[in-house]
Amino acid sequence: MIAGSKIVAFGGGHALGNLPLAALWDRDQDPIAGLDCVGQLLKVVGRVLPMSREPLEIQGRLRTWEGAQVVRGQKEVALARGELEELTLIPENAKPTEEGLRAIADADFLTICPGSWFSSVMPHLIIAPQRKAICELKARKILILNWPANVTNPPEELGDTGAANHLEVIRTFAPDFKCDFAIADQIITGGELISSQIARNSGSDQHDSKKLALCSREIMSAEVIR
Repeated sequence: MIAGSKIVAFGGGHALGNLPLAALWDRDQDPIAGLDCVGQLLKVVGRVLPMSREPLEIQGRLRTWEGAQVVRGQKEVALARGELEELTLIPENAKPTEEGLRAIADADFLTICPGSWFSSVMPHLIIAPQRKAICELKARKILILNWPANVTNPPEELGDTGAANHLEVIRTFAPDFKCDFAIADQIITGGELISSQIARNSGSDQHDSKKLALCSREIMSAEVIR
């Protein structure tokens, strides 16, 4: 954490915390008031905000060997197998909270994940006004890639794939999202992850040979100095 900085973090949650929250929501009928109350009880540094005041349900359409399959619900999406073709929230026109949008606008840093990629990470980029606020944010954006699945457990939500697959999902459903930094352990990438501007020009799908050479030289020079 950086002292004096406002940091907004998106990622996965824990089911245990939902129990006291549900009780407070039933009492106050206000999810933000309930979250603030729990935060005060637990002496939480910072503030937890929901994406929307409306109850949301996630739905995915996957392509399987049997054809298209539609699954609905967080657990169902997490356990579904196949190529994800569509990911939506129900209701589709859900509105983000004003408090959440203000927190995004005021942030100095924004971090995304780790968490279940389809059911916990991507929903933050599905609600259109919130996705727009995130993509247009001038603050530094940090994307944290998940660890690969433990071999003793069945992989869920790209858990058995590499970093490129996770980035491709974001590119598919939020093509305007750009991160300033991506953090991944070497066990995921097989080496150090380097991000550099190496395209010929904006919108180009080809490398600029001089930029690529400069980036390579910087990497090689750093290795020689070690």
